[in-house]
Amino acid sequence: MPYIEHLHQASNCGYVVSGTLTPDATGNYEYTGTHNAYPYYTREDGAYVLFKRDVADHYVISDGLDQIEDCWENESVVPSTGNYGTVGETAGTATVAAWIRANVYTSAYASREAAVKLTDTGHLGLYTGECATMEAGDIVQIEDTSNGVFVGGYVYESTNMSAIKTVVDAVLEDTGTTLNDMILTIAADTAGMDGMTPPTANEIKTALEADGGKLDHLWEMTEDDGGTRRLTENALEEAPSGTGASAATIADAVWDEATSGHTTEGTFGEQCKTDIDAILTDADAILVDTGTTLSDAIAVIDANVDQIETAVVTDIPASLTTIDDEIAVINANVNQIETAVITDIPTSIAALPTDADVKTQCDVSIAAAALATAANLATVDTNVDSILADTNEMQGKLPTNKIMGSSDVNDHDTDINSILADTNELQTDDYPTTLAAIQAKTDQLEFTSLTVNANLAGGSIGTGSSTVSYYVYTNEEAKTGAIANVAVWVSTDESGDTVVASGVTDSDGLVTFYLDPATYYFWRSKSGYSFTNPDTEVIE
Repeated sequence: MPYIEHLHQASNCGYVVSGTLTPDATGNYEYTGTHNAYPYYTREDGAYVLFKRDVADHYVISDGLDQIEDCWENESVVPSTGNYGTVGETAGTATVAAWIRANVYTSAYASREAAVKLTDTGHLGLYTGECATMEAGDIVQIEDTSNGVFVGGYVYESTNMSAIKTVVDAVLEDTGTTLNDMILTIAADTAGMDGMTPPTANEIKTALEADGGKLDHLWEMTEDDGGTRRLTENALEEAPSGTGASAATIADAVWDEATSGHTTEGTFGEQCKTDIDAILTDADAILVDTGTTLSDAIAVIDANVDQIETAVVTDIPASLTTIDDEIAVINANVNQIETAVITDIPTSIAALPTDADVKTQCDVSIAAAALATAANLATVDTNVDSILADTNEMQGKLPTNKIMGSSDVNDHDTDINSILADTNELQTDDYPTTLAAIQAKTDQLEFTSLTVNANLAGGSIGTGSSTVSYYVYTNEEAKTGAIANVAVWVSTDESGDTVVASGVTDSDGLVTFYLDPATYYFWRSKSGYSFTNPDTEVIE
């Protein structure tokens, strides 16, 4: 999981309270507002608050503002990481750590994760936290929630930040563990030297003159010679011949002896060798850290700071400029849409023909097409009934032979019966079917503005070489919902002026045409339905 590390002395967004507390006041405390002219913070569930008392420079954790009888108190002017002691019936030490909030965005400024909590590490201005998912180039922005002010940010580089974390962890380990252990070891080794003072001359003399000691024997071999000690005659009798080594030579021999020779435990030489070797080892480790490891880490941090500076100074302003340009284009498009909705569309609607205009034009077109109207059909029916009545009356009055003085010996019953059959046929003709056919014709009338297209679909289904099965559906894409009694006519031109075939769909929505290979335009019409005409089809 990627780490977020923020190096900035930002205002705190809140505090984390931890510890084994009774009652349990642990949890995340977020900035709420001011109380007694100082910021105060409330736990996420609202059960506890962290606030400043009005009578002392102390911050308090309790279950209510100004409730200080049972609480935890810190003698600090401002909330800080540290321990809060108990007051009243509370128990346990409350440890308070600060945190701030970060928002993570992609390089395209899309939200990656909001309100990521960064906890104070205890190092000045260094906060750390974790984000569920981050990629190289993501932007981390730090916000002070007490006032909504942006207080810092940087561009996340996965490789560099990971390397920095590794180095920082190593440095913290060295400075917090390794070096600390070494320093403690040195302190223990030299603890016996603290407060030591060199012996006085009298103390040395007393020690040298101790009875029975080796120095005492040497003292016995000397005598006083006017204030100067010299060897006695007896001592000289047994002394080796020659002058012997000088004091300087002896001193040089002692100091120039190899350190490996100082091995006798408890001697001053062995102690000095052990302590000096330990100090040299610690110093070498410190030099490696400060001269190599930390130097490389600082170089990486410096490079990252340069990248952040470039992003803040150059990249982010450039992105904002691009966003401004895109907003300007969007604004212009919205203005065009507004003009169309407010002005253009209402104007077009107002220009459409009225119902009266359409009816008038329909009447003119129907009259021009010489179509039978319902009134005309009613007149025809009345006339037919009148003729039928007259012929029936005539039939009853005529004799069965020699009609009207005819010399023909044969009667005209046959002729009369024929007339009667014709009139009966007129009476029994299926006028509703005829009217339905006329209705199908009138349904084919198409209205365009104030002009009526009176091209009517006739009964010709074409004489071409290819059989064309044409279906009409309510859902053309799914081929469902067949529509019967739809007038369909076919033209060779897109304007529909040259009609070569026409017909009416059956119950399956099918009408069959016979057409030669070419491109045709199919037109459809039925009352109560709206079709997108023409439908262009290529017949092969």
